[in-house]
Amino acid sequence: PGVWSGGGPRGGSANALVVSPNFANDGIVLGGEWRTDYQGAQWGMGFMKSSDGGLTWESKPDPYESTYNGTAVHDYALSPNFASDGIGFAATGGGVFRTDDSGENWRWLGNLDGLGGWLGPIALAPDFPSSGHIMTGASYYSDSLYISRDGGATWTRDDTPSASGDIVYSPNFASDQTAFTAGGGVFKTEDAGLTWTEILTETVRSLAVSPDFAADNTLFAGGWGDFSISTDGGGSWITRTVAAEVRTIDALAVSPQWGTDGVIFAGADSGLYWSDDGGLTWDLVDGYGGTAVLSLAISPDWPTDPTLLVGTHEGVFRLLTADPASGERKQPTEGFAPLYSYPLTLGANDNLLLTGTYNHGIWGSDGSGVAWQPFGQQGSTLSSYTDLAISPNYAHDQTLFAAQIRTRGIGSSLYRTIHGGQNWTAVYSTDSIGSVALSPQFASDETVFVAGYERAVERSTDGGNTWLPAGNWPANSRGIAVQIALPPTYPADETVFAGGSYGFWRLLPGATDWETAVSGLTDDHTIQALAVSPAYATDQTLFAVANWYGASFDLHYAIFRSTDGGANWEPFTAGLPDSRITDVAVSPLFAIDRTVYTTTSDGELYRSRDGGESWTMVGSAPERPSFHDVVVNLHGDVFASSDSGVWRYTTPAQDILINGRFEAEGGWEMPVTRYQASYTEDVVFDGRRAAQIGIVNDGNKLAYASARQTVAIPANAAEATLTFKVYPVSSDTVEASQSQLFARDDIERPLSPISGDAQYLLILDPANGEIRETLFWDKSNGQAWQAYSYDLSGYVGETILLHFGVYNDGLNGQTALYLDDAALVVQQPSVWDNSVFLPAILK
Repeated sequence: PGVWSGGGPRGGSANALVVSPNFANDGIVLGGEWRTDYQGAQWGMGFMKSSDGGLTWESKPDPYESTYNGTAVHDYALSPNFASDGIGFAATGGGVFRTDDSGENWRWLGNLDGLGGWLGPIALAPDFPSSGHIMTGASYYSDSLYISRDGGATWTRDDTPSASGDIVYSPNFASDQTAFTAGGGVFKTEDAGLTWTEILTETVRSLAVSPDFAADNTLFAGGWGDFSISTDGGGSWITRTVAAEVRTIDALAVSPQWGTDGVIFAGADSGLYWSDDGGLTWDLVDGYGGTAVLSLAISPDWPTDPTLLVGTHEGVFRLLTADPASGERKQPTEGFAPLYSYPLTLGANDNLLLTGTYNHGIWGSDGSGVAWQPFGQQGSTLSSYTDLAISPNYAHDQTLFAAQIRTRGIGSSLYRTIHGGQNWTAVYSTDSIGSVALSPQFASDETVFVAGYERAVERSTDGGNTWLPAGNWPANSRGIAVQIALPPTYPADETVFAGGSYGFWRLLPGATDWETAVSGLTDDHTIQALAVSPAYATDQTLFAVANWYGASFDLHYAIFRSTDGGANWEPFTAGLPDSRITDVAVSPLFAIDRTVYTTTSDGELYRSRDGGESWTMVGSAPERPSFHDVVVNLHGDVFASSDSGVWRYTTPAQDILINGRFEAEGGWEMPVTRYQASYTEDVVFDGRRAAQIGIVNDGNKLAYASARQTVAIPANAAEATLTFKVYPVSSDTVEASQSQLFARDDIERPLSPISGDAQYLLILDPANGEIRETLFWDKSNGQAWQAYSYDLSGYVGETILLHFGVYNDGLNGQTALYLDDAALVVQQPSVWDNSVFLPAILK
């Protein structure tokens, strides 16, 4: 039992935003992002929809998600009758898509002219329901315009106008047939796209027309820093500067009441700006300084409904005031989707929980994992992270480190910020950086270590400004350092630990040469994670996640432990699956609770309560995301990064059975008898395996079979509950008598065979095998899973042996039971409850 919660981080660059024509009533917003690499490949999060004004978002299905670049959404356009017909179009990196149910489902209309998609802007004519007029522009291979006059069924290409920027129609298009395109200039048509005339030669990224264009002929254009206005339909232009720091204007939004209020918004690379005099003068909207604004969508009922959606690399924000000089101007909303999160690290005293994401920058939480904020690099080139590090004195020095690797390309860099996530600077570069470690006394010694393939381990003693090798890595060694860790008492203990593709290494205090492990983690093992006991000074304990290939070239995983400072290592797998283990984390109170956690790529969290020797599966987060890193905070809460954000697990209870789901090895003793119990995949309640006890469809014989486990119920447990599920099978007609079968009250010495079969669960004294209690005795052919629950609180403070057994007399029919999903859950006061944590004093 426990509670899983996933609060994020949720994100996505809001490159595309559009609001429903009936937005004030239906709250519908469509959004999307696109990312591209140096080779031109594109992808994004697909089609996103909000039905509450942009506060929360859902991903909508695309049956053509495999369409090349089809998840990269550049722009949307909606039918004027969207409220009734639900028709909308999306221009993507993979072609044009159409919805007929308000964005709930999408279908691909195909590529245009063999371009493979690569579309940018898209727009629908105000009279689309009757004319079927649509225009879209290519954004990569060419700068061409595509026009459909039949609702997207067929398209014609026109290379005259430039159409990689924006496309806008005159509000009076049905009568004036006027529209405009932007890109390498501004082009105008007055015959619905049959002919085009260039009206502005400058490069334009964003374009908008006055809502009263038929009367005022006003047109707005945003380009490389300049804002241009035409009041004669593009015949002449005046230019205004939005702000000195503006380099590009990527989005424009004009008030539907522009004729009376003169309000225009400009989304620029340096912030959100607004004007209330028709664009002649501009002011920065408070809260957006330094934020790149990618898209804008204004409520059609502005200013009665004063809502402006602002798309950024950090997600969507809402401006909710008709006077941007005051009121609520930057309301955060939920990001498009949970982000692929890796790695994960926790600051001293739980002051900061930090995670990196795939192509969406770095995010942080106050330590609760509930609310997440962007911590920079959201708009950087495509990249992911191999490690993060938080200064132990972060509350004062605001220093963070991030090892970034390009997801498309080569090379890795270590970035540093001394401003709490702002102004990241590259301080070290190499082919690949696997791990970063800061001295616990970083505030005074400014020591940083990095482990990288090219130069093994390097150290900086000035906060990352300069670097030198840390020790001598043997020239003839195959060792490659990927993971690095330090003792919690560093630099009093100057030992440095490293691991990689060829085992474990350590650099002892005063030594100049790295040395390998004596045993256990040799050069046949690849180390994926290292963790050091918080009590290392006294227990000399380290943990490692390692894998290796067996004789048949099958890959194995295990948690390794060393209790002599890394010289010798021993693998532990009891209760763990032989599948990919991803990380290991040690409880901050390890010296007291002996608790260790590990995660798997199958989305399972495991816990050990005996220092890593045996493991119990805790559970999986909803929808079972693949887990990556795991950390434990000072209150015993567990956080795991995954491919769908960071998940938090909290529980007032612990399951003390090992391998209760029978998915792994260990935990259970299955005594060798004439018919030994075994693991099976034939009848399973949940997962892949269960336990089979007794005979099923096999030669009948006189035999006992059992699966049993010794458990110690903590003395401070308030409750102890045993639960399990059994699937009984029997073709015998006689139930054996317990009083006759175990007349001595000792299961280790049953009397002579008696007639009949039996299925049973006994509590035994592990010291002498005597029966303490019979929980159930039966002979059933129910052939259905049955749930059982027993209160074992009477055994608090004792060690007992749980004995699941089946007896066959070898006559008549056969009897067995399948066992699965067993747990012995204890409720006990947490060691955290009475713990007092003093603030760290750093010198």
